[in-house]
Amino acid sequence: MAAIGSKFVTVADLAAHSQSSIGSDDVSQDQANSAIEQGELAVISHISPELDTLLERSVTLTARMIRDKTIIEVNETEGPILNASKITSIKVDGILLAASAYARSHAWAVARSDGEEFGKGAVVEVVYTAGFSVESDGSTNLPNRIRRAILTTAADHFANPDPRTVREKIGDWEKENREADAQEDPTLTVIPLLAQQLLRGWRRPQI
Repeated sequence: MAAIGSKFVTVADLAAHSQSSIGSDDVSQDQANSAIEQGELAVISHISPELDTLLERSVTLTARMIRDKTIIEVNETEGPILNASKITSIKVDGILLAASAYARSHAWAVARSDGEEFGKGAVVEVVYTAGFSVESDGSTNLPNRIRRAILTTAADHFANPDPRTVREKIGDWEKENREADAQEDPTLTVIPLLAQQLLRGWRRPQI
């Protein structure tokens, strides 16, 4: 079965990123799609190990506060949030908050912005749009840093089919890292150092 690649980046994108003729024949096209698919999955796992897609979807999060907090983190399986406009509504004990009363704190959290707190014992409902859209013409609101991370990782997978091997190049110095054996962690995914740097701000904080 041929690899399906990604909805966010194409073989042509990978060829341009790599400045090569990737995808110039059927075999290379399939290899490139496989590398893109693996690259995207590795990036998704790096953003949050419990996340399985970057595609846009509507989410309703309901939580009972165990202590007073100004911030609510979204589930590791349901994120990230692109910007404040993707927060549809927040209710506290069934009462709808004004849009001016909250904001996106970071990609994985919403926060009160009115000087109040989500009080201990309160039931908070957050409705928001997670992930990123892909239009019929191929356009997407995927942030450029995530897109570049996918392409960087895909290029590495294309050059190094073993996903446990990562080649890092700094100037004229090149180093190849072999990660732990898959028996130690069968779900191990590896992304290049540059991709990790690009994803800062999008990776879910360890809570």
